[in-house]
Amino acid sequence: MNFITPSPWRNRAGANIGQCTPPRRRFRYPCRRFSPGRCAPWAEPLAPALHKLLIPTEVMDSFENARQSGTGARFARRLLESLDIRFQLDDGDLERIPARSPAIIVANHPYGIVEGLILMALLDRVRQDLKILANSLLGGIPELREQMILVNPFQTPTAQVENRAPLRAALD
Repeated sequence: MNFITPSPWRNRAGANIGQCTPPRRRFRYPCRRFSPGRCAPWAEPLAPALHKLLIPTEVMDSFENARQSGTGARFARRLLESLDIRFQLDDGDLERIPARSPAIIVANHPYGIVEGLILMALLDRVRQDLKILANSLLGGIPELREQMILVNPFQTPTAQVENRAPLRAALD
């Protein structure tokens, strides 16, 4: 939704009774990422309603709060803190991660993005060159995009072709 200038509110007689101030710009995940190509034209207008229905206000407020802190690990730490998500790790576990040589850390993601945020926040303490192999849908979060290698996890005819370049990047 684009707001160019505030517009006056008028009563039935046409008298100016106030000013309409545009809301602060919030992050909106592009709806077309979730909808097949043919559905995208009608799905896009539904994006604001879908956001309100599917994403709790507290999560969006936390997301907006985290966006102010920067990108990558700083964003991840702030978002986890805003959502009151805590985690523990023994100091010895971080020492097992090599600071310079190539390393691959494998994790199953039973909690979706939360586990990736925790990994990003933790691994940044040891090395800043980290990349997380992630679902391409997360590419809609610009604050995380630089530290992710995005792949299409869905079994579609184009997924294998789309994943070639990201998987090569993961090996470099």
